[in-house]
Amino acid sequence: MAMSSKVASGGRRGRGLGAAAGPARTIRLFDVSRYGGKVVATCAGEVVAVGDSFTEVDEEIRRQGRENEVILTRVPDREDIVL
Repeated sequence: MAMSSKVASGGRRGRGLGAAAGPARTIRLFDVSRYGGKVVATCAGEVVAVGDSFTEVDEEIRRQGRENEVILTRVPDREDIVL
């Protein structure tokens, strides 16, 4: 619930949504073997933090001082990908 209150109160998760987006970045398919089932934080296309939960990764990116620069994504497990 804390996450939804951040968004509702204008927290950092909602900033920049109307800004012009740069080139789309994706985690390549071969990265699933390394990051599958994990939460990954990326900054300018580079992985800057990895963890088992959003909370764990959020704590790490705050420690790095990157809280306003990253995108958090849960990478699907290999079994979740349909080719």
